[in-house]
Amino acid sequence: MIAVKDGIVSVNPALLRWGHTGRNDESAVDYPWIDTHPAYSDCDLSSLRIRTEFERAPARPVMLLEARYENEGATTSCITSQAMWSFLGGAVGHVFGNRPVWNFSSGWDGSTGIGAAGSLQMSNIGTLMRSRAWWRFQPDYLHATVISGFGTLGTASYVPAARTDDGQTIMAFLPGTVGPVT
Repeated sequence: MIAVKDGIVSVNPALLRWGHTGRNDESAVDYPWIDTHPAYSDCDLSSLRIRTEFERAPARPVMLLEARYENEGATTSCITSQAMWSFLGGAVGHVFGNRPVWNFSSGWDGSTGIGAAGSLQMSNIGTLMRSRAWWRFQPDYLHATVISGFGTLGTASYVPAARTDDGQTIMAFLPGTVGPVT
């Protein structure tokens, strides 16, 4: 792994270096040659892992590189939450996966692959995020925007919110398990 990193750096030292770390228990701070904070998790814990990596020092870009994939035990609600927790939690993005697509198994091009509910939902989320300056979002971890009913970080009830630094856009995601919010 270090040899691969050294080869990349020798060609272009300005590139950001991403890397896989262990799920739920390791961070890029354990690998000083990684320039980013990758987050890994299981569905409901994703919001907590994103916040943990977002608040790490030194500050580095965060991405949910791997969580639960469609057709590998993740519900559409889980998949949607992982994406929204990422965008509203300070991450620069997230990786979505669908088992028949990533390994080109039977059905990858149909209703269990690129036509599955989670895959289609990613298109909707992409459209939503492209309609806003999401890269300017500041996560609302202090609950100044959603002041009550925000659920519990690290559970399916968590309501992430963010606002742009100029206050022009405020966005919150209300998962299906949430009650009233203020």
